[in-house]
Order: sequence, then C-alpha cells, then structure tokens
Amino acid sequence: MGERSPQVYWLFIFYPRANRTCEGYMKTLFRSGIMQLEKKSKLAWVTFTRESHLNAIDNDGTIALTRVVDAIEKDPEIRVVIIRGQGRAFCTGIDLKQLSSDEIDMHYHRRWEKALRAFEQMEKIVIAGMHGYCLGGGLQLALAADIRVSTPECQIGLPAIRETLIPGLAVWRLPRYVGWGRAKKLIIGGENITGEKGLDIGLVDFRRFRCGLDWAPSERRDSWLLS
Repeated sequence: MGERSPQVYWLFIFYPRANRTCEGYMKTLFRSGIMQLEKKSKLAWVTFTRESHLNAIDNDGTIALTRVVDAIEKDPEIRVVIIRGQGRAFCTGIDLKQLSSDEIDMHYHRRWEKALRAFEQMEKIVIAGMHGYCLGGGLQLALAADIRVSTPECQIGLPAIRETLIPGLAVWRLPRYVGWGRAKKLIIGGENITGEKGLDIGLVDFRRFRCGLDWAPSERRDSWLLS
C-alpha cells in the first residue's frame, strides 16, 4: 500500500444506501458461481456468493479471485474496494471437503496468496466487511485489507491448527495488528473470538451492527471520495 492522505480513513462510515450514494448504475464486471465483481463509479464490490458453503473457497474460487483482482487493478477509475459475503458468512477459507478428498490442486495456495498480496499492495483502499463467520482464509483475506469492519457477533478465527495445517501468511500478518502474544494464542489455540473482542485487541478497526450487501460510503462525510 502506498502513502495515502489521512482523509482516507473517513471511509469507515457506511450506511445502507448503496443505490443513492454515487452517480451511475451498478455494473457487473465479473460473475461466477462463487463470487462477483460489481462497480459503481469509483466504488467496487467483491461479493462471495457461495452461501450454501458459507463462502468457502474451492479451486475455482482461487481462479475467480485472481480474475477479479486483475480486473480491479486494471481499472483506474476504481478507488475503493469493498469485500463482503452473501448469506451467513463473510468467508470461511479453504473448502474442507475438497481438501479432505485431496481435490485441492497444487496451485491453489499460490493463486490464493498472490491474490491476497495484490489486495495488500494495490493503490486502492480495500475494506473487508466481516459478518457471521470470518475463519481461516477468510481472516487471511481480511488481514490483507486496509480496513476491517465487523459486526459484534462475527466469529473470527484461524482453525487451521485443528486440521494440523499452518494458516498461510496469517502467521506473518496477524502480529502486526494484535501483537505476538495474542497472535500466537489465536494461531496455536485455534479458538474463535467475536468481532467485539477483535475491536478490543486491534484486529477489527470499526464495528457496525449491519455488514450487509448494501454497503456504501456516506454521501455526507465522503463527498470528497465520490467527487
């Protein structure tokens, strides 16, 4: 992430007014059975749509995410990216059914980490809207965002240790936000915390009681962004 104006941190103000906050109509740039990318003026929404699987990411999901990231990076008009989940979860990480049946291909993790690194480094503001369940790779994705917003009851955690796995680069990103002690507890213990607790320890930046599919910056406070 490059150097940015302090004004950027006003972006956490959200209201359920997505259809009235900026000019133009919502345009779909990419759609699959797993996720979709939509754009409206300077705002882009990445929505996980595999709600029957709590938005778990399978092989096709990493391919789709790579295409979504590429489309965002190549669009100079997009300034803010909001990542969200449809249904009861933000994202629950790797598809454990595919993993247990040895269907995860060798390039899965490379594609996944490449996409997360792209979100982390792109010259656009990336906001993760966490609700329901934000587990494993879902939390890894949120850690790669610039701003994390969560509902108080959201379940956040890295349960990889329960499957005798290492939780990717979360072991590197997590301590930057919560310190080594808390990071080790979350990684080694594999227990979940709530969004409210995440706010207390610095993992969550802002609390919102609604993190639905109609998020948008506020016209009143973020007019500089929408201009």
